[in-house]
Amino acid sequence: MNAIFFQVRPEADALYQSAYEPWSAHLGVNRGTYPGYDPLAFAIEEAHKRGIELHAWLNPYRFESVSGKYSGQPGDYRASHPEWILDYSTPTKTDITILDPGNPGVRKLIKNIIGDILSKYDVDGIVFDDYFYAYGGTSSTLDSYSQNLYKPANMSLADWRRDNINKMIADVYDTIQAVKPYVTFGVSPFGIWTTTKTVAQARGLTLPQGITGLNAYSVIYCDPVAWLEQGKVDYISPQLYWTTTSSGQDYDVLCPWWSDVAYRYGKHFYSSMQLEELSSTYRVRSSSEENVDTIPSNLHELKKYMLNGGLTTGLTRTEMRIISSVAFDDNEIGLQIDRNRLSTKNAAPGHVFYSIKHLVTNGKFTKYLREQKFTSSALTPAIGWKTHPTLTAPTNVTRTGNTLSWSYSGSNVRFAVYAIPNSQVGNPAAFENINNLLGITYTKQFNVTKYSSLYNTHTFLVSTVDRYGNEFLPVESAPVDPPIVPTDTLQLTQLWEFSVQKGNLGTAASDVQNGFAISKNATKLYLGTRNNGADQIAVYNASTGTRTGYLPALSGFYAQYGGDVAVDDNGAIYACNVIISETGVLQVARWANETDASPQIIISTTTHGGSGSNRIGYGMGVKIDASGNGFILMHKG
Repeated sequence: MNAIFFQVRPEADALYQSAYEPWSAHLGVNRGTYPGYDPLAFAIEEAHKRGIELHAWLNPYRFESVSGKYSGQPGDYRASHPEWILDYSTPTKTDITILDPGNPGVRKLIKNIIGDILSKYDVDGIVFDDYFYAYGGTSSTLDSYSQNLYKPANMSLADWRRDNINKMIADVYDTIQAVKPYVTFGVSPFGIWTTTKTVAQARGLTLPQGITGLNAYSVIYCDPVAWLEQGKVDYISPQLYWTTTSSGQDYDVLCPWWSDVAYRYGKHFYSSMQLEELSSTYRVRSSSEENVDTIPSNLHELKKYMLNGGLTTGLTRTEMRIISSVAFDDNEIGLQIDRNRLSTKNAAPGHVFYSIKHLVTNGKFTKYLREQKFTSSALTPAIGWKTHPTLTAPTNVTRTGNTLSWSYSGSNVRFAVYAIPNSQVGNPAAFENINNLLGITYTKQFNVTKYSSLYNTHTFLVSTVDRYGNEFLPVESAPVDPPIVPTDTLQLTQLWEFSVQKGNLGTAASDVQNGFAISKNATKLYLGTRNNGADQIAVYNASTGTRTGYLPALSGFYAQYGGDVAVDDNGAIYACNVIISETGVLQVARWANETDASPQIIISTTTHGGSGSNRIGYGMGVKIDASGNGFILMHKG
């Protein structure tokens, strides 16, 4: 999954902070009541976290699914703009109420709503569904108010109604181009354009063979071919809610026909496929079973093109009328996916599944898709016909632990992440192979934890992807030094030992204290000792362990020196004490060098008490930076 259509306006309301319409009652609250969060903002954030596009899905005209549903409530257009309302409850008995497509005020409202969403939200697309004039038909007098004011005398009623919708589609598209041209705009119309041959012939088209059913061109005044002709959509996603065995609405006939029409006008076709009647029977194939898929193995969905540059609460009455009533299983959807891929002519096949609730609740089906049909990640098709800037590659691509990160100075971009076998780095074919794509991100980092097995065999590459979907050449990550792993042959050699018997310590058992340090040139070792009761820092030859002397004694230093010893790059030696009495002060002494006869106490704390191992200062340590300008004093207490 790389894109989600998220319903934000089901009935002239809003699942977002709208400047024009009230909060939706579908959020579980009264119409107009703030639900406590912004669903659209939340959905965008969560989708982008996962590298998924979020397209705002709107119904442009529907006001009430049942006439009178919102009477007297916030956003009641019956009260504020009665001239905008077409009520189908009396003449057609379909009960719905819509905003009149023939009224310029309605068209302006829809245009402004789209502009409002674009100005507030980082959506990747805008999509409309199939509701225009009502499916039950519109009487010749229902919209007489707008006919009298706005219909040209020389235009037929049917042509005028289609023109109303065409103008709205054009206004929305032009608004998007003016505000955020990279936001894609598509419509999901009814799956049969027209059944009238003369209509198709007038456009230079031939109707698909054997197709019968609702004539959307004449009944709901929907003309998606006009939108494609006029260049006012980026893609078309007709609702092909029938099976490959349907009589009169054969998926295998309608799908390639729509794909050819979209390709004719240089736009994309993404089939909308219904899952309402799906009953999954999927089981994982055994290794001995033959793979019966016939899709060419080199068709890496979407990749070649990239390089060049409603509500889930139930079905409406209309949806119940138009979807297939024939139950089917996973194999039927598999056949439809195959047909989509085989029908594409611009390497940009797409599949829109209605609705998400069947993916969420049908685990066997999602397993089928993941294991049999969508085994690799995919980039969304690029809108390559729009003017776009050339983007630079990321820099400083590095992996730290399980996080891949990089630098990029630009904004409003995405990044694609690849894992290329080390032997194929530099081979363009490896970058073009969609199987090497790990995913896409809206941020400058990517978690590669689940790809840790590839760390030693693959190189990570990162490319920039603009918001139109155009991808640019990648840059590879810097090599990561392999960790040093101990082996069974690792040998440790004892250089010397400290002992009374060896003669390099005194005879008292307490002569060795807690710490030692080695000089920068590794020739001297300094050890805190008591020297048979005298508190001193002993100096040793670091190579042989032979004691060569002691640092000059220091007066005023409380108790033993031997808490810890440190040496800076200038040769100065530092020592902290170990308090052995019930009370005492914490101190650090400094010798400028081994012969410094005037060492200094550079830290001396206030008196602290305690008993036993809880005495503050017990087990102390001191660490010095290379310059000797800073140190850390550690104690237990």
